[in-house]
Amino acid sequence: MDAPRLGIYVHTHWAYRHPYAARTWTLADWRGFLSGLRGLGFDTVQIWPMLDTMPHPLTASDRRHLARLARVIDMAHGDFGMRVVVGACANTVGNERSAGFAFEDRPYFVTERKLNPADPAEVEELFARRREALKPLSRADGFWVIDSDPGGYEGSPPEDFVMLLGRYRRLLDQLRPGIELVYWVWWGWNSGREAAWRIALAGLKGLDPEPWSLLLCLPEHLPVAEEQGLAERAASFRYGAIENEPSMPWTRHDPEGLFRSLSAVRCPRGAQGNAQTHPVQLPHLYYFSHFARGGTPADADLDGFAERLLPGCGRPIAAAFRAMGDAPVEAIEAAAAAIEGLRPGEAGDLKGLLFGSAERFLGDLRAQLRLRRAEKRLELARGADEIRQALRGMAEPLDGWVARHGFNDYGWQTPVARIGTACEAIGAVDIVVLFRLGRTEQHRHGFMARLLEAMRKL
Repeated sequence: MDAPRLGIYVHTHWAYRHPYAARTWTLADWRGFLSGLRGLGFDTVQIWPMLDTMPHPLTASDRRHLARLARVIDMAHGDFGMRVVVGACANTVGNERSAGFAFEDRPYFVTERKLNPADPAEVEELFARRREALKPLSRADGFWVIDSDPGGYEGSPPEDFVMLLGRYRRLLDQLRPGIELVYWVWWGWNSGREAAWRIALAGLKGLDPEPWSLLLCLPEHLPVAEEQGLAERAASFRYGAIENEPSMPWTRHDPEGLFRSLSAVRCPRGAQGNAQTHPVQLPHLYYFSHFARGGTPADADLDGFAERLLPGCGRPIAAAFRAMGDAPVEAIEAAAAAIEGLRPGEAGDLKGLLFGSAERFLGDLRAQLRLRRAEKRLELARGADEIRQALRGMAEPLDGWVARHGFNDYGWQTPVARIGTACEAIGAVDIVVLFRLGRTEQHRHGFMARLLEAMRKL
């Protein structure tokens, strides 16, 4: 068996500003990020190239994106000795609206089309389009396929998903023999959960589409894999441990929660984490690597990690990271004051994780800490008048932070979630309805702009 792997997933679903959204990254951004990952001990990067909403024929922006990712694969191999796994949803392609958007701006849910696995013509269309889009990426080490979310087809049984996996194996062999097929076990084909997992794993075992492996996300996945004698093929993929998705970009600091999440599913082939906004999740990238390699919260060295980002600034940066977690108001105030006047010198050996700008990185922390202080006031507020006043106090720093990153969709990460809870408590009906609608795919995009407008009227 291969040595356990340590991977990170680069999620490109959401369109927002550079460098926060991965679909905007330049080759220089990728080089820096891979260098930082390697410095933290990661050896694998999994990428969603977003083939799933690409039109046929491909647009010029799609071709540029695929050509850039081909160079990223070569860079990861040649310069960093890292594996690269790309992938797609099982049966989704771009619809008739997809060609109207450049790749960098294309919204997923209005440009997705699900093809019917029971229709031979649609299956042939699916794999013809996959062949066109995957040809530039054929030097990747692996190709993942998720069983749902997105994907699936109403009335389609799990056996259809197994058939699609077999077709993907044939396609990969045509592109370049030896590409590993990775089944990303999630909610089950058509969200069938345990029954669907069991059928899919048994079917895949029968196909034995070598080389192949599994990604197990939930604690419930492991017993089903063990039942099929497939646990040795599995890596752990604790989705959401580093960062929830979708969520407004927001630096997280919860080492104990991350440690518990990672410990809940341990697999022989190692561990993989995911992030949506990698430039703001640096503390959790560090913690994930530390815990996956056997460390604990007790022996983590966040100050040392921050010092590797900006030497001489480690302590105030680490204090700012901690203030983004469950910190008292005094710690948030102190961290904000310390980071406000910080002036960086030469960056450290993990400078690639700063995405080319120490000043932007520090500006992100300052903007978030201003919002974190306002969020803490809302958390401590009691009574309708005090809560309403605290909500008004969040509008300006929230507006400032959103203006930096440009994320404009619904997400359940704090501080947005706390705003929703507070509005329910005071009966702010317009915002409560806005949150309810924001959870639906058709009203998700544009959520942040609508929320900010509503908060200004409180």
